[in-house]
This record gives sequence, C-alpha cells and structure tokens, in this order.
Amino acid sequence: MTDIDTDFVRPDQNCSNCDTEYTCFDCEREQVKTKYPNAHYEGLGVWKEKTNWVAWSYDSLPSDIAESILQEVNFMLKDKGIFISSYLNTEQEDFDFKMELSLEEERKN
Repeated sequence: MTDIDTDFVRPDQNCSNCDTEYTCFDCEREQVKTKYPNAHYEGLGVWKEKTNWVAWSYDSLPSDIAESILQEVNFMLKDKGIFISSYLNTEQEDFDFKMELSLEEERKN
C-alpha cells in the first residue's frame, strides 16, 4: 500500500464540525474516498491506497496466470457490480489456450 498525500482535503463550509482550518474526519474521509476509492485509513492521519497485483513463477501455466489475473480484476470490479466470466476453451485451433470472456452486471451464483 502506498501513502496518500491529503493536501487536497479542505474543510466543508456547510459542515458544522469543520472550521476554516480544520477538516473533520467525516469530511476528510468523504474527500479521500471520492478521489481514491480503494483508500484505507491507517490511523494517525495516514491514508493508504491499496494496490492490486498478481505474481507467478516462470514455470506457471499460461492458463493459470490468466485465471489469476482475471480473479484480481474481478476483485477490483466487485464494488461496481461488474463481473467478467470466463471459459477456458480446450478445442485445438492455432493456439495452445483460449479464454473466452463475457461481461456481466452481477455475478451468477
């Protein structure tokens, strides 16, 4: 996770808890989350942005790598109600692996 610079946060003139120099936590949270939806409050005024990543070894199967990447992407899209479904096509054509993808509004159980 990387630290977020919160210099952009400003007091809300319409908030009874903010004043001209102080931004209350609720207003700070709203402003940070608007700009950085994956932000997480660590405490002591520190906000961190979650990073998404996938790792694999050199001897991993390409199909396993593709599935791992798709799982991470779906995790990132979960809050937006979007899910990418996949089907690993094993019929031989001019390639070793073929992953068919389709976009869905919500995941089917």
